[in-house]
Amino acid sequence: MSEAQLSQDEIDALLDGVAPESGEAPAWSTSGASGHGVANSVGAVTGSFDSASAGRFNNGHLPTLALINERFVDLFAKALHGFTGRRATVTAGPASVVKYAAFVADLPTPSSLNIVHMGPSCGNGLFVFDSGLLYFVIDSLFGGSGSMSATKSGRHFTTTEQRLIGRLCEMVFRDYAKAWESVHPMQFELLRSESETRFVNLAGPEDAVLTYGFSIRSGASEGRFQVCMPLDGIDPIRDVIMREVREKTAVADARWSERLAAQVAAAEIEIVAHLASVPVTCKELLEMQVGDVIVLDIKPSIVACADGIPVLRCRYGNADGRYAIRVEEVIVPSSGA
Repeated sequence: MSEAQLSQDEIDALLDGVAPESGEAPAWSTSGASGHGVANSVGAVTGSFDSASAGRFNNGHLPTLALINERFVDLFAKALHGFTGRRATVTAGPASVVKYAAFVADLPTPSSLNIVHMGPSCGNGLFVFDSGLLYFVIDSLFGGSGSMSATKSGRHFTTTEQRLIGRLCEMVFRDYAKAWESVHPMQFELLRSESETRFVNLAGPEDAVLTYGFSIRSGASEGRFQVCMPLDGIDPIRDVIMREVREKTAVADARWSERLAAQVAAAEIEIVAHLASVPVTCKELLEMQVGDVIVLDIKPSIVACADGIPVLRCRYGNADGRYAIRVEEVIVPSSGA
């Protein structure tokens, strides 16, 4: 029988690979203040599960984030078209809460890792442009088909590529700030760019982060832009995001009411003004002959009605050789005819 044993690094790798059965990404915390320790079969604690964070930031509790991202999709697609001259389809992916180490491990290489300050109250975040997006932009700007691909995964970006990454960051910051402006004022400032994850240090390996991404497609080219934010950073605006969901519904209702009022104001109605009326019996009507005179008692003030409802008090007369009525008073429905 072989006496070979697993090293400590191999044991740790196996423990980290154990995923929860529910299939949902838990929120993790190194402090363990509000969570419960998760132990393996030999009693080794691999992390602390923060159920409070998971409850606050799961997908169902962040509907406004999806609304913000949909706004950004339209803005960014237009910006890419104006910048590269090529039409691109941008789609937003779902948000999820994962450990920072798991997020970093899934990043493709090479990628542009941009540490961004998200003011005024959200701390720092990470904006990641993968090679597909970067080379689509670069190749398009230099007259190519936009389908250039990276062949060397570990290389650093050239000076020219770094300048274009800076331009791409400016576009994203501008459009993402516009997408956020009706929910919460946000300003994005690039602190530095890296090409290796070991130089980023946005959060601890076991810290919980909120991550989501955007897919960009143009012909055969496909790229991705990802956002990573520590939960502690976005916790101060959690209540603002939730309150805005209700406020946006009220704003939408107000806009609907305004449009309805405009449509009603433009609708055509028929106004009928009765000059006078004479009551007669059927016998009197049947006895009438040609030349008989019906005497009308026309009052100086008459009422004009819309669908039988009095709306105007008027005087009758002539204008430009035609019978006409002049409005003297608008009848408020509660005041009666």
